[in-house]
Amino acid sequence: MKRREFITLLGGAGAWPLAARGQQRKVPTIGVLVAEASGLEQFWRLFREDMAKLGYVEGQNIRYEFRSDQGQISRASTLAAELVRFNVDLIVTWFTPAAQAAKAATHDIPIVMALTGDPLANGLVESLSRPGGNVTGMSGVNAQLGGKCVELMREMLPLAHRMRRREFITLLGGVAAWPIAARAQQDERIRRIGVLIAGLTQNDSEGQLRIAAFRQGLQNLGWIEGRNVHIEERWPGGNAERLQSFAAELVGMRPDAIFAGNEAATMALHRTASTLPIVFAQVSDPVANGLVASPARPGGNLTGFALWEYGFATKWGELLREIAPRTARVGVIYDPANVMQRQLPDLERSLSPSVHLVALSVSSRSDLENAIERIANEPNSALIVFPGLFAVAHRDLIITLAVKHSLPLLYPYRYFAAAGGLLSYGPDLIDQCRLAAGYIDRLLKGEKPADLPVQFPTKYMLVINLNTAKALGLTVPDTLIARADEVIE
Repeated sequence: MKRREFITLLGGAGAWPLAARGQQRKVPTIGVLVAEASGLEQFWRLFREDMAKLGYVEGQNIRYEFRSDQGQISRASTLAAELVRFNVDLIVTWFTPAAQAAKAATHDIPIVMALTGDPLANGLVESLSRPGGNVTGMSGVNAQLGGKCVELMREMLPLAHRMRRREFITLLGGVAAWPIAARAQQDERIRRIGVLIAGLTQNDSEGQLRIAAFRQGLQNLGWIEGRNVHIEERWPGGNAERLQSFAAELVGMRPDAIFAGNEAATMALHRTASTLPIVFAQVSDPVANGLVASPARPGGNLTGFALWEYGFATKWGELLREIAPRTARVGVIYDPANVMQRQLPDLERSLSPSVHLVALSVSSRSDLENAIERIANEPNSALIVFPGLFAVAHRDLIITLAVKHSLPLLYPYRYFAAAGGLLSYGPDLIDQCRLAAGYIDRLLKGEKPADLPVQFPTKYMLVINLNTAKALGLTVPDTLIARADEVIE
């Protein structure tokens, strides 16, 4: 939905509560509740500018109470209740959690929602044709209003000034249903893509690199934001509850396709969506996870890019023998919920017979601290970290503890080595995001996930941190340095 069109609707929807209470309060107040953490300053500036174009000038004939949950969904209810206590005349919400919190907080104050998932499934309205209650607005499934809806709203808005309040409310109820129902008549020129990346936040430098690569991949294929595509991003960080909530929200928006940026995001969407086309990246074993029937013929609604070929973990054992030949014990940190643990036997076979492997299942911060301390208590020990949501979300702690205990640390992803780990060897994650855009392009052009084979990496990166090696007293063989894609000095 275009910003200007929504503001126009808001001007009409807000006409009756603002006019009705004009005798009670000299300057009416609009409460604004946003369930988002980024881009707030720009959003707030544009909102006020467009309201001013409709004749609502802050400090003259309108007041605003602006609230954002900063991406913490649990705060939305508290903020909504706060707006109700201020006795605002109208509440405007952006995104589903904000709309749900506002609806739970008041049954009397009118609520205009925008960028919201399926309003029926989310319990916001009774039906699309007759919303009922005090909530109406725009469903997030619309990238822009249907032409018929826009024409109708343009005709209706001038009438608000000439009608009695009760007559306008009755008519508004029917008109407001149009934006929600308009999905069936929506012009398909703008396609909608959902993006879900777990373990990282939108402000994380690694997250920024991945989404930039995905967007660039789309742009290279002719998909330009604001012209023919609209992208809805969700970044739950390491919060499992928020991850599942965001997955449900994206599915409720019914986009044309969804990009799941890693395994945790893919599993959350798999539990939620059975028909929406999904392209995944960074999944360790899509067959064992039950995501596809086979790599060659995925079947179902998912396909994408696996992390590595089967048995890849043996490479880590071989690299460890080269860079830290005196290692006598290797602790392997893994998430018990991740099928990556099935690689443990292959890894153990790749180690020297004299090297003892210790599997360390961790699912909490205390588990992680205890596991690393346990390995550090024995001399000539090293760490290998299997990928997963938990490890990504706690990577700073893992690196800090490894440095503290002088443990050589091996990990599949470059950003671990860049942040102080000894060595990383694994697929180019940024490249996978770029490639995923290619599969999204094919889905938008009519192909089915079931017909697109799962692809395996063709590009692996070996990154060595010589500063860390020096601090650990390790001499990196010249042959290993020569094979490295990147050497950090």
